[in-house]
Amino acid sequence: MDGFCNTFEANCHTRANTLVHWYTGTASVKTYVCNDKVVFSRDRIKSGTNWYSKPHLYTGTLVRKDQAKPFVKMKILDVGCGANKFPGAIGLDYNEKTDADVIHDLGQFPYPFPDNEFDQVVSFHVIEHVPDVMGFVTELYRITKPGGQIRLVTPHYTNPDWASDPTHKNHFNSYSFDTFIPEKRNFKFYTDVNLKPVKRYAGLANLWRSLGIEFLVNLDHKSPGMRFLRQFWEHYLCTVIRGKEMDFEFEVIKDISGQTV
Repeated sequence: MDGFCNTFEANCHTRANTLVHWYTGTASVKTYVCNDKVVFSRDRIKSGTNWYSKPHLYTGTLVRKDQAKPFVKMKILDVGCGANKFPGAIGLDYNEKTDADVIHDLGQFPYPFPDNEFDQVVSFHVIEHVPDVMGFVTELYRITKPGGQIRLVTPHYTNPDWASDPTHKNHFNSYSFDTFIPEKRNFKFYTDVNLKPVKRYAGLANLWRSLGIEFLVNLDHKSPGMRFLRQFWEHYLCTVIRGKEMDFEFEVIKDISGQTV
């Protein structure tokens, strides 16, 4: 059985009973499917009756090979990649000792890329170091395609380890990027960047995670009506029940020409 996968869902599970080949256009990878679903990974999949995907596995709908669209690899940029560049990404960093493909001062704009160049831009523990947060996000927005994704991971401002790094400049909480979300923007003259929130996850210290408080703080992902729990934590509890890491994902909102809408 041969197939293409055109759509992806992260962190799903399936029962696997059929060995197939996954075509990327240049190579095929052995994987397992059940009905019209496929699970694939570079890593070995455990044998057994029940097969569950891990965070780096995905599921997708199989269609006949002659009806499938060619697989197009996403173009990804890792800004401030350091020594752990995101797999498959182009690395951008100011330090020549890193794994960067492009060396550039992250505080100097523009970055050496054209408009609407990348499908996804990721930046892990970088934005807390940059001298100009507004300029940084604006530049990531400029080089991301319409409908593309920007992912930012940064310490929560109550993280006990924040003060241990003298290069940290900026503090963030769950609402720090609301100014880039049109319906939540208080001052329209701040920016023309328009982002649609996809994910906003607050990681807590291990003690509070084990007690289920991290689950409650992030319950608004599944039940938007429970967003008061996040607000209550941010306003009244986070100086005691401290945050560790914030993980944000945004969809870039531009018109087809790449202009801000």
